[in-house]
Amino acid sequence: MTVAGLQTLRNTLAAQRATVEDQRNDLEGARADIETLKAALLDRLIQFNGKLTSISPGSRWAAMRPKAYSRTDGSGKVLPVLDELQSLWNAYDDENPPIVLMDGYALNDYDSDLAALKAAYTAYPRTGVALGLARGNRNETQEKIRPILLQYRQRIPSEFAEGSAILATLPPTARPTPAAPPMPSPSPAPTTPPPNNPTSPGAKSPMPTSSHSNSAPAPAPDTMRTTRPFWKPSPPPLPALGPAASASSSPAPPPASSSTPKPPKAANAAATPSPSPAPPPESAARMRISAPPRPPPNPAPAQP
Repeated sequence: MTVAGLQTLRNTLAAQRATVEDQRNDLEGARADIETLKAALLDRLIQFNGKLTSISPGSRWAAMRPKAYSRTDGSGKVLPVLDELQSLWNAYDDENPPIVLMDGYALNDYDSDLAALKAAYTAYPRTGVALGLARGNRNETQEKIRPILLQYRQRIPSEFAEGSAILATLPPTARPTPAAPPMPSPSPAPTTPPPNNPTSPGAKSPMPTSSHSNSAPAPAPDTMRTTRPFWKPSPPPLPALGPAASASSSPAPPPASSSTPKPPKAANAAATPSPSPAPPPESAARMRISAPPRPPPNPAPAQP
């Protein structure tokens, strides 16, 4: 590669870069035309619907009004609405006096603006394709120049001594630099942890490990069951006192035989009150301790 050939590639690259800028401007201009015309036609659509409602209220013309689109809608929603407005405006002007909007805006003006919007929608993708081709041509020329410049920068230090004027024209990144000394590798950290003495002050006892890392912790002991029972213990038996102790220790007399004849009842049994049966010795002792003695019953008066 000679200097003349490199200069030719440089001139081609400069022209391709200018073409990229021109295509980018055309793309931005086409987008601006779309937004401007779309907003202007939306205003005319709103004006047409309002005037048609005022001059023909309740008629079939008012029911045929197209719905307004949003300013952020694309061509797929904008153009059908504007085509519907153009058809309705033509049909109304054929049967009625022509509708003229603000600033003398008539149907012919609307047709021109709608055609310009459709042309902008058509030109926008074409401009985008042209911009992509211009960028591709520029990148191809840059890829042709890149290895030539790299070869030149690698050869100059070997052809000229250090400190020469032509070597000083190279960018700082192309100059040979001494190799940096290797950095020392850091010493590995100890893998074994220091011993943990549970008896030393401030040391923590090691936690027990489990074979399952996701096992739930053991529940805390139930102190209510171990230290304070929920049942009430029975009171100790009362000690026997006096002759009741000997009576309680003596065996109970055998029951009377059913064959023993009962003594006959006296005739004046109703007049003499029968004494209450004596309680067992043990129960008498308990009654003597737990409750005061009962007074003897009053004797019934004797019958004549």
